[in-house]
Parts: sequence; C-alpha cells; structure tokens
Amino acid sequence: MHRLIPLVQLPCRAALVALSLGALLVSSCARDDASLAGNLYHNFTAFFNAYYNAGVEYEKGIKAMKSSVSYDRNARLQIFISLENAQQGKQFFDKVIEKAGAVVQAHPNSDLADNALLLMGRAYYYQREFQPAERKFKEVISNYPTSDILDEATFWYGRTLSQQQQTSEAREILGGVIASPRTAPNVRADAHFSLAELAIRDEELDEAEKQIRLGLPLATDNDRKATAAFVLARIYDQLGKYDQAAQFYQLVLSLDTDYELRYAAQLSYALDLREQNNLDEAIEAFMRMLSDDKNLDKFAEIRYELSQCYEKQDRLGKAIDLYLEIIRKNPRTEGAAKSYYRLGLIKQDISRDYETARALFDSAKIEFAQGEINKAASEASERMTKILSLYEAVAALDSTIRLGIVSQKKTEKPRDTLDAQPDAPTVQRTRRDYRRSAFLASGARDAFGDTLTTRQTEKRQRIVFDAARDTATLLGYKRELLNRYSGIGNFYQTTLPIPDSAIHWHRFTLRAIDDSLNVFPDSMKPAVRALQEPILYALADAHRLKNDLSETDSIYKLMLERYPKSRYAERIRIYYNMPSDAVEQTKDYALYQSAIAGIERREFRLSLKRLDSLLTRYPRSPLRPKALLAKGYIYETSVALPDSAIAIYKQLELQYPSSPEALSIQAKLQAVALARAPKLDTVKSKSVSPKDTTQKSVPVKEAQTRNALPAAPKSTGVKQPMTPNAALPDSLGGAASSRTPPSTSRNFRKPTPARPESTTTTTPRPK
Repeated sequence: MHRLIPLVQLPCRAALVALSLGALLVSSCARDDASLAGNLYHNFTAFFNAYYNAGVEYEKGIKAMKSSVSYDRNARLQIFISLENAQQGKQFFDKVIEKAGAVVQAHPNSDLADNALLLMGRAYYYQREFQPAERKFKEVISNYPTSDILDEATFWYGRTLSQQQQTSEAREILGGVIASPRTAPNVRADAHFSLAELAIRDEELDEAEKQIRLGLPLATDNDRKATAAFVLARIYDQLGKYDQAAQFYQLVLSLDTDYELRYAAQLSYALDLREQNNLDEAIEAFMRMLSDDKNLDKFAEIRYELSQCYEKQDRLGKAIDLYLEIIRKNPRTEGAAKSYYRLGLIKQDISRDYETARALFDSAKIEFAQGEINKAASEASERMTKILSLYEAVAALDSTIRLGIVSQKKTEKPRDTLDAQPDAPTVQRTRRDYRRSAFLASGARDAFGDTLTTRQTEKRQRIVFDAARDTATLLGYKRELLNRYSGIGNFYQTTLPIPDSAIHWHRFTLRAIDDSLNVFPDSMKPAVRALQEPILYALADAHRLKNDLSETDSIYKLMLERYPKSRYAERIRIYYNMPSDAVEQTKDYALYQSAIAGIERREFRLSLKRLDSLLTRYPRSPLRPKALLAKGYIYETSVALPDSAIAIYKQLELQYPSSPEALSIQAKLQAVALARAPKLDTVKSKSVSPKDTTQKSVPVKEAQTRNALPAAPKSTGVKQPMTPNAALPDSLGGAASSRTPPSTSRNFRKPTPARPESTTTTTPRPK
C-alpha cells in the first residue's frame, strides 16, 4: 500500500504507464483479475481514469476554501482551514466523492483503493458531512491495517470526532497518533496542531502554545508550518509576550508561504512594536511595508496604522495629513471611514471642537455604511449631539432666564434671576491641552482650524425656549438649568470620560444650587436640595477614578452625616464594609421588589396587583410612598391611563407630602395644574427634557387638557428587552438593587477599597 499520492509525483508514474501498456497488449483484464497483469491494468486505469481527476478536483476545492481565509487580528485562531468556508469548495468536493468512489467500486484490488477512500473521507469532512467521513476513515483503518496511510486515516478520524464535539475521544485518538512509532513526522505535527486547536477552543492558551511548539519542528509542509507559527505568535500577543510573538512572526516571514499570510505577519509585527511603544521601530517597519510594491493594494491600511504611531508621538500634523490622503485616494472604503473617525477623535479629544467632531463622525457613517466602524461612528456622533444639545440648552435657558418675565416692565435686572450664578468653571490644563499647544508651537499648520473636509450632514434644529410670562415658568426654567449643568457633569464622567471636567462641572453645579436657593419658594427648595445628593456621589466617584482617595473619603463622610438613610449612604457603607443600616427584608419589601422586577420585565398588570396587595395588606409599611409612586409610573408610562396616574400622584402628595417620592412628582402636578387652569389664550411654557429640541407656546383650550400627562406609546405586541432600572425613575430603585448583608467591620477606611457601583445621576424634571 502507498501513502496518499500528491499530484506533484505524477511524472514518477511513467514506468507504471509503460508497464501497463505492455500488459494491455497481452490481455484484457476482468474486474476481479488478481494476476500480475490484472493488477497492473487496474492500477493504471484507476490512477489515470479516476484517481488523478479526483485529486485535481480536491486541490481545486482546497484552493477555493483558502481564498476566503482571514488573518485579521480579530479573526478566530485556526491552523487548519475553517469549515465555515465549506460552501466555497462544495462543487469540487462533490466531484472528488464521485470520482474516488468510482475507483473503489471499479478497481477494489488497486493499490490506490485505500488512498481513494481517504480522499473521499476528506472531501466529506470539508463538506461538514462528518458521519460519512467517519465511515470512510474507519474503512481504511479496518480494511487496510498494513497501509502506509493508516496513521493519516486515524488522524482524520480524530479530527472528525472533534468536529462532532466528542472532545475526549478525539484527544485520545490524536494522542495515539502522536505516540505511534509508525506515524510519519508531518502527520504527528498535524496531530499536535489539532490538539492545539482543541485547546484554543477551550481557551487553554498555555496548552495550545505547548502543542504548537511540539509540532513546529516536525512539520514539513511550509504553509501549515507558517500558519501554525502565525497562530502561536497571535497567542503570545494575547498573553502579552510581545518579544516571543515577534520571534514567530519572523519565522513566518522566513518561510516560503502565501502573500496574505506574510502580509499579516508583517503588519502584526509592526503593530506589536507600536503596542510596546517602540514607536520609531514601528514606524520603520510600516515604512518598509510601504516601500514594497506588492503591498500596493494595502497602502491605505498601512498608512492608517502608521498615522496612529504619529498620533502617539504627538506628531499630529503628519497623522492628519495621512488620514486626509487615505480619504482622498480611497473614497467610500472602510479605510476612509476609519480615517474620518480618527480625525473626529482628534477634534473631540485635543481641540474639543465638538461640532466639527460630530461632522467628522457623521462623515465616517456616510463613507462606509457597514461594519464595526459604522457602529462606532454612530455612537460617537450621538455622544457629540448629546453634549452639544446640553451646552446649547444651557445657553438658551440662561438667556431666557436673564430676560426675566417679559410681561413685567423692568427698569433693572430682576432680583429673582440667578444673579449669584458662578462663572463657567475653569478647566485645569490637561494632557490634551499640552499636546495641542506643543503641536502648534512647533510651527506646524493649525490642524485644529476649519480646514478639514467633511461630507454633508443633517443639521440639528436649534433649541429655543419661549420667554417666561409668569413666575412659575421662570422658576421651572431655573430648575431645568440646574438639571442641564448636572447633565454636562455626568456626560464628562460617564460618556467621554474626562474626570477633570466632570469634577469641575459637578462642583460648579453644587455652587449654582447653593447660590440659587434664595430665588426658589419654600415649597420648591426641598426638591432643589435633593439634586445635591446624587451630584455629591458622582463627584466622589470622579475623585476615586483619579485615585484621589482623600477627597473621596471626605465627600463620603459628608454624605453619611447629611443623608444617613439614603440609598447612596447604603452603598457607601458597603464600600467601607460598614454595618448596613437596612432592616431585614420583610414581606412588604419582597412584594415591592417583585413588583419592580415585573416592571423591568414589562409585566405591568402583574406589578399593579402586587403593589395593590402591598398597599392593602401593609397599611403602615414605610414602602407605601414608593408603591404609590410605582403605581403612578405604570399608569403614566405603560398602560395609557394618565388620569389614573394623576389621581395616584395626588394621593401620594396628600398622604406623604414631605417624602422624597412626593417631592419628585411636584413638578408634574404643577404642570397638570397649569394645563388645567381656565385659560383660553396660551399655556405657559414649561421646562423641556434633555431630549427636547424645541419649546414653543401652543394654544390649548381647557377641553384639551383632560389628559395632562403624556399617553404611553401603543403596544406593538412584542416585548422589548429592558435592562434593570434602565427605564425606572431614580426614586423607584429596582430589583437589581437588593440589599447586601451587613459586614461586621466598622473601619471607615480600608487599604484597597473596592470600586462602588458607578452611577449616572438622575434628577426629576418638570414636564
């Protein structure tokens, strides 16, 4: 028996051809003729009539599958051809099965019968037909025990088991192939590589590293060896062993392998140098790639990666020039979209020109409307729209407030405006500011001017507020202005994030609240003061992110003294391993938590039943204000009964007037009262939420104000996914905020405090 015959060995069969031709002159052989002449005849006809053609089709199928192989750094680590590309070679493998099957059927005594069976099994394997493949490999193992391809058939049998998730059996079979003295070195290498793939699948990278290292010295196929070395280098990348990764990327480059793999190794080697901040060496490696004409089609990708080296060196002029070159020479490609995105980040992070940054992100979306870059650009554009809207609303509100009540004749600035409003916060000089000034001081052109080309983007409608015509509207604007200040601080803390800017805006907002309390009536002061607690908590968190633990401790201590019963105080106690102030969970608490969980699952009717049960069975429960607020929330937003929501909110205000829950709905009830007032001219302007972009006075008659709260959207019959607490008011809490068992420790400071839950400050807004 013979090992599977490569097509390159075909000329060596000339002697067999001559001998067979001589035999044909003597006699015509039957199918079962086992004589010397018969064997020669069967070998000749089997080889030239079927097996040769089957081998040709097999090579075509493998080549077709290789054409879609990806060596991208985010691609799955695989040494052998991925079966995800099986469809690419199907037409060829069908012919392999047909022609190799003809060899076995017509010439069972041929020396190539076992080879034909193995070829059929591999064709079935690459078509993902694992059971027929397994049968063919077993036929070789059972029927040809002395075949010199027995080790190869056993190896493929093991690979077939691994594809059917029979991992332990596959490992045992492959281990036997490695241990057998009859196994050829290249087959033993492939068995090691298969075990490495199984280890990668189980995320055992150390074991994968070991198996590839054992297989590399045994491998005789250059392509397989180069692919294995490339995968090993990628494993070292993931393990952070960049020096060893570089060694095996160099091994790939030393082997005579296909262009795509060599290019991927060159690029990965340069990227590793950049990752280690060996920027000069990385730039040199990228420049070598640009000097190779074979990489002409890859120049956009190489320039893009090179540009980021220049960014890291603060050579922003060279980086920007390369990005613009990519956009100009490669329009409507992913490279151009990524370049627009990087330019947007420079505008965002260095010059903080959010308007131009948004235009550049929008350009990235238009340039290449698919893939990960489109998603990243869309999210970045939304971030810029959010911060621009916040700043624009602050400016519009400030202007409207300074105008005062337009119906009053004023000879001087009204006293109830925010006279004591502090100046805008002065942001400390940051690394970004230094990078910009250093770049401009070097004499380079101003990359931060309006010289960057962007594609046309949609224009946003400007935010405007109608002039206040009564005190209630003016006070609503002032309250909303404080909310917008807080929103800017939260944006810099959780969205960009820039802790320094977040700290400045949080402190600015706290000062603005203190300075403006004297202009609010006593009925509104508790609600305004309630804004301070979440801002203080966010401020402490921002200091903690900067590792300024002394400031964090100071603010946490202040909050424990000022708000000992709040949920933030409970989180602070957990942070310091202090005893919890919470009582044991009672039945009323369990009912409330179950109702909130139902809201999060959009099971609103069930939640209403549980809230009603709590209110009926536990008339003295401290959770009654929260239960009433939750009922009102469901009626208002989910089941389209705004009048019922108003009735519940009024009950809450009447029974628990000083509770945080009642204070949180004061603005809503005031808005309802204004809407239902017997006025036929114009409804007074009210504050808008951050999502609003315009605010205009609309004539509304009394009959139109019956449902003063907005109706819930109509149900589509499809449940929408919700994350815990994502759609709930801050005062409701949620099922996710279950109590944590108290600790026995009473130490206020601990050496390495755990990071507390990151919180986005939410404040009630008038509607």
